Amino acid sequence: MDHEGMDHEGMDHEGMDHEGMDHEGMDHEGMDMDMSPDGIPLAEGAEDRDGLEMDELHLKLGPVLRHWPAGLEMTWTLHGDLVAEAEARWLLTAATGFAAQDCAPAGLLADAVLDLLQLAGCMEEAHRAMRVRDRALGIFWQGSDVGLAKEADALVGRIRRLHTLRWSLRGLGRAAPGWLDERHLPSWWAGDAYDRLLALLAALHESAATTAVAAERPDVPLRRTDADHAIRLCTGVDVAAARLVIASLALHLGSLDDMRVGAHA
Repeated sequence: MDHEGMDHEGMDHEGMDHEGMDHEGMDHEGMDMDMSPDGIPLAEGAEDRDGLEMDELHLKLGPVLRHWPAGLEMTWTLHGDLVAEAEARWLLTAATGFAAQDCAPAGLLADAVLDLLQLAGCMEEAHRAMRVRDRALGIFWQGSDVGLAKEADALVGRIRRLHTLRWSLRGLGRAAPGWLDERHLPSWWAGDAYDRLLALLAALHESAATTAVAAERPDVPLRRTDADHAIRLCTGVDVAAARLVIASLALHLGSLDDMRVGAHA
């Protein structure tokens, strides 16, 4: 291999006119680093719990979002994918719309269970919950409760046997009974997200058996205090887990006792 035949001198490095690359033509001053592309906010710097700087992003959710309390607006401060801080406000002052007026309590409860199931990825059980909700709607519109109690019981039994769902919800958004009493929050929030699911299922079972329509109960107000305290339960976990916590609180229901059904699990 005659390396001497490779005329390195023939490679005219001087011919590469680096001066022709006009860096001055790149107007860095014209690049507005504070702009948000397509309205998406950019991450900012913030101090983490260990004192090191990390990216911080502000994420707004609501007031209109699938599987989310209607009228609730939350802004989460994210450190990576963890919810470090949160702010909340209600844009509605009372439960309104078809859900509060045109649905049996079983329908409202089935809808709350449906949100939690779909966020947890239990799509087959969510479809069954949807059928229960639709049957409950039929009570109001048609005055018929054929098959509601039986289908609700089948749904409750099936959900209780989902070990993966139990594992996914255990430990999320844990609330102590004393903490709830001090703040006059719904007693059925006690425990974690799975405990609240069990409370919803117990209420659904009782409501489906009584088949009372929503017209027989007063509207449940959406209290700002409930949303404020919900903030504490959804921080310190990742975004997906925080969505599950909010869904487990079923903020649009208020107290299950207001629906004339038991709140025992």
